[in-house]
Amino acid sequence: FHQPDLDPESAFYTLGEVVEEAEAYAAVFKTKVTVSWRFEGIAYFPVWALEYQYGGRRYAAAVDATDGTVIQMEYPLSRRGRAQIAAFAATAALGSAALGALTALWAGLRPELGTLGGLIASTGAALRLAAFAAARRGRYKAEAKL
Repeated sequence: FHQPDLDPESAFYTLGEVVEEAEAYAAVFKTKVTVSWRFEGIAYFPVWALEYQYGGRRYAAAVDATDGTVIQMEYPLSRRGRAQIAAFAATAALGSAALGALTALWAGLRPELGTLGGLIASTGAALRLAAFAAARRGRYKAEAKL
């Protein structure tokens, strides 16, 4: 625990301005804002910052030094894994197109319309998967622990 360099009076003044703005905004909705605070200091949190090299590329990670939890990291994606993801994206798009064609045929519509609808419906997922397949590095970010 360390006393910060920021003057507590300055911090309270800035916080007071924010609270006044929040109160003015909340008044429009006839809502009361109640705020109480106290200044104690800053607690430092130990984090290990790691950097490693693999296949000629640099990757980074941040690890919680208290319990070893990975906070965020970058990692290499293999060619095989990226090819599998690209194949999955193509399969998802073609499967959606086929399902759309069958549904249109069942409903008495032209199968081409169903195919087009299936392709349009799967475009977002297919593009997301294709972008991931094109990337050379993966990224992980831990969910917040409360």
